[in-house]
Amino acid sequence: MHKKCKCAYCGSPFIPKNSKQKYCSIKCRDENRNKRVRENPEKYTYKYSKKKKKPRKSRMDALGQINSAARAEELTYGQYVARHGIN
Repeated sequence: MHKKCKCAYCGSPFIPKNSKQKYCSIKCRDENRNKRVRENPEKYTYKYSKKKKKPRKSRMDALGQINSAARAEELTYGQYVARHGIN
């Protein structure tokens, strides 16, 4: 059986359920975490770097232009390329 320990937050004695338990209750654990976050928010808040997105290539590149021309003739891209001999 475990010996009595003092709660790391409120200081009240309790019998831990395992050897790593530091707090007498979930409430004390959560309150201690909130206290640490308030005191040092840089350490405990998630920061992510916003990478600048590269601008997308124009949709009307070579393939897009060919596809637009194919749709204008009511053909698929493959039919248009085959008919006009485009490599």
